[in-house]
Amino acid sequence: MEKIGRKLREQREALGLSIEDISAKTRLTVNHIKAIEEGDISYFKDDLSYLRFFLRSYCSVLDMDFEEIKEDLHSSIDDYTESFSVEMMRQHREIEKNVRKNADKAVKPTMHKKERTRRNRRTVDVSMLSFLVIVLLVIACLVYAVYMFAVRDDGEGTGTADNTIPPVTDVTDTPVLPPEVEKPDPEPPVEEKKPFAISAVNDTQYTLENLEDGDEIVIEIVFGSYSHFRFLLNDAVQSEPASKVYNYKETIHIKKTVQPGMKLSLGFGFMQGNTIRINGVDVQLSSAVATSQGAVTLDFHVKGE
Repeated sequence: MEKIGRKLREQREALGLSIEDISAKTRLTVNHIKAIEEGDISYFKDDLSYLRFFLRSYCSVLDMDFEEIKEDLHSSIDDYTESFSVEMMRQHREIEKNVRKNADKAVKPTMHKKERTRRNRRTVDVSMLSFLVIVLLVIACLVYAVYMFAVRDDGEGTGTADNTIPPVTDVTDTPVLPPEVEKPDPEPPVEEKKPFAISAVNDTQYTLENLEDGDEIVIEIVFGSYSHFRFLLNDAVQSEPASKVYNYKETIHIKKTVQPGMKLSLGFGFMQGNTIRINGVDVQLSSAVATSQGAVTLDFHVKGE
């Protein structure tokens, strides 16, 4: 990047142009131009996907061929992105190490607490079982005592009770048939809904299948690198989520309700490393798209059952 900046500065000075002159012709700020000429790529960490457009505009004003510096620019962006990713991974591993260390310290006290809880539960269970056995024995004794008292009272009564069995009258028994019960009509079999699926038409066109009107579509995007992103619904740019540059490892969620003929478009300024999941299903990107370091737009068309 320093090589590119030096070449642009030398050409500008050779043409007798000031930084303010370049700013007026390219609409770039003075700070942007100074950062380019000093080779400070970190100044554009939030605008990496637009850096090549800045340089192309600068070259046009200086009558330079952008293709002469294009390869050096791509190398600079790759080196910066890779070094930033390595640093982020190192920090992530350090955080995981600290979390595991703290978790190990908290394991033993937690285990002791669970063991005490189990012992207390066993003590309560045994005490409750003993109490129930005693209650059942007392009830059984009371029932037996009442039964014996009733039997003795029948055998030692005054004898005044009439123990004569009344005559049985001849009655012709007529069987009573139960009323007929109407059988309910069998319910028609319920047709199972086909599971949601994503089908690829080509590298950038997909079909969302087995969705009904009113169903919800949930899109989850995890950025694998710094990238500008915008979301379009039926070819109209949406304000939510905002169209801007998203950071490495940043995650966004988009929720929409299914409508007939619906089309959702995801536009990325830098595609490599980004992952997409719709309704819990990963979008299988082709190798050409997954490794692309340029702008890519993916279209998803809703198709019902």
